[in-house]
Amino acid sequence: MFNCIPILGWLLSFLIYWSFAVPFWFLWSYVGIGKIYFYWLPHVYLNIPFWDCVWLGMIFSILKCVVFPHFGGYPNYSSKK
Repeated sequence: MFNCIPILGWLLSFLIYWSFAVPFWFLWSYVGIGKIYFYWLPHVYLNIPFWDCVWLGMIFSILKCVVFPHFGGYPNYSSKK
């Protein structure tokens, strides 16, 4: 959502996804949630670097806005009577 606003929105989006990536990376890599519950994934996905977690969050957000532009929004009903 913030990705639509140039510069300032990109920085806000980066900060938000950075703050989400910290606990995700800690639980996935350091605690080992990925190795315990997703042992069937290739080794590359079990040891995700921190900055890759940040970029994955940003990419998924951008793709969500592109693929589903009105998902979760309000319908636009125009009543001209």
